Amino acid sequence: NTALRDVAARFREGVLTTGEGNKKIFKGSDAVDFLLINGYARSRQEAVLLGNSLMRNHNLFDHENLSHAFFDDPSLRYVLNPPPTPPQPISESPSPSVGPTSLFEPVPERGGGASNQGG
Repeated sequence: NTALRDVAARFREGVLTTGEGNKKIFKGSDAVDFLLINGYARSRQEAVLLGNSLMRNHNLFDHENLSHAFFDDPSLRYVLNPPPTPPQPISESPSPSVGPTSLFEPVPERGGGASNQGG
């Protein structure tokens, strides 16, 4: 869903976070406030539904102990996950160590075949 990806990108840039080491941490209630102020939700309940979708379907953030869904609660803290890594372009030339012949070598027959049978 393009609209939800847009919300996720703006959420990542705009939600109020505190830094602890390399983590970006925010309170559930601050995330709900962000979603409301920016017009992504019309009520706190709708913002919680949207927050759960961002958390579960877009892997945007997790509860800091991985023990809660998303709630409008100032005592629950969530950690932003790192942004997804864009896919790397596929190289045009094959690797010198792996060529088509090394991947698809013929398999030797087992048991000698039909010419060895007596008749």
